[in-house]
Amino acid sequence: MRHVLSLTTYDDSAAGLVKRGHARFKEYDYERAITLYTHALAITPDDAMCYVFRARARRFNSDWRGAIADYSHALQIEPTLAFVYYERADVRKKMFDLRLAIADYEEFLRACNGLCEEERAEVEQIIRDLRNEG
Repeated sequence: MRHVLSLTTYDDSAAGLVKRGHARFKEYDYERAITLYTHALAITPDDAMCYVFRARARRFNSDWRGAIADYSHALQIEPTLAFVYYERADVRKKMFDLRLAIADYEEFLRACNGLCEEERAEVEQIIRDLRNEG
């Protein structure tokens, strides 16, 4: 009987690296996910969503400053991504940077442009609560 050696090949395109990053993220291997997203960004440095993916991995890896930097970079590329303001605000809240968290929540409401009405009341309450804390 002949044994066939199985070789695993990887898709090293930006999309392949992101897909592998997502797989690592789902397995809570945030360090490896960050590395894969970083390699993808070397290929496609203007991919706002790839910065968001890496920001999320950094966030779950407790690298809040890195997450803030990646969210900010994503917003420089695509300032209309409302959910990114929300996610960045959550990180800033964890860092006790209440002033900037409030600013991001307010920007989230502006960027939604009427499309996030279900979240509006909740976010407005978060803003009121943060103002009372500060």
